[in-house]
Amino acid sequence: MANNRLKHAMQKAQLSPEELSDELGVDLKTVQRWVSGATTPHPRSRQRVADLVGQEAYVLWPDSDSPLTGAEATDEVIAVYGHRADMPRERWAALIENAEKRIDLLGFAMQHLPEQHPGLASTLAAKVEAGCEVRIALADPTGVHVAYRDEEEKLGGALEGRIRTSVKYFEQPEPSELFSMRFHSTPLYNSIFRFDDHMIVTPHLFGLPGYAAPALHLRRCGNGGLFEQMADHFDRIWSASRPV
Repeated sequence: MANNRLKHAMQKAQLSPEELSDELGVDLKTVQRWVSGATTPHPRSRQRVADLVGQEAYVLWPDSDSPLTGAEATDEVIAVYGHRADMPRERWAALIENAEKRIDLLGFAMQHLPEQHPGLASTLAAKVEAGCEVRIALADPTGVHVAYRDEEEKLGGALEGRIRTSVKYFEQPEPSELFSMRFHSTPLYNSIFRFDDHMIVTPHLFGLPGYAAPALHLRRCGNGGLFEQMADHFDRIWSASRPV
C-alpha cells in the first residue's frame, strides 16, 4: 500500500523524489520504494526524511518505533474514509462474508447495508445457521432522538419510515437464539458495524447524513484499545434497548 503520508508530506515541502534522493545520497529507486510502501527506511534515514519534509517520523511510518505508547496510540485504525460513501462496496461485502462469530450493527436506519447488498437477509440467515451471532440495534422510530435527528437532517418525518423499512429488510424467516433485533432510545454519537475483529465506526456530524460522515475501519489488536471501547459502547446500548 502506498505511503500517502510520505507522498503528501513531500508535496507540501515541495520536495521531489529526485531531490530527496540527492539530499540523502540514496538511489532514486530507493525513495520510490519508500513512497510506494514497498520498503521502510532504516531509523536514521527515517529521521532524516522526516526532518527534510517537516514531519515527525512516527507520523510518516506509524508501524515503526513510536514515542507514543499505551492509551496515547493505537495500531487498530487501519483505514479512514472522509465519507462513509467512499468505502468500497467490495470491502463491506468482504467484511460481511468473512464474519464467522459475531456481527453487531448499530445505527438509526442503516438502510445502506440492505440496499447495497440485496441478499443481506439471506446472508445473515446463513451466518446464523453456521453459528454466527447477529445483533441489530435500530433507533426506536417513535423515540425523541429519531425526531431530533429527522429535524436536524430536514427529512420531513421520513426517518421513522426508513427505520420501519429496515426492520423488514433485516427480518429473518425463522426465529433463532443467535439472531436478535432491538430498538434503542439513546442519543447516537456513532454508528457501529462490527464483523468479528473488524469494525466500521461512523461518527455522527451535525446536519449531515451518515453517508457524508467519516468512517474509521478498526481492527482489534488486543484488550483495552479503541476497538474494545466501541464494542463496550455497543453492549451498553444493547442492554438498554428493547426487542423489536
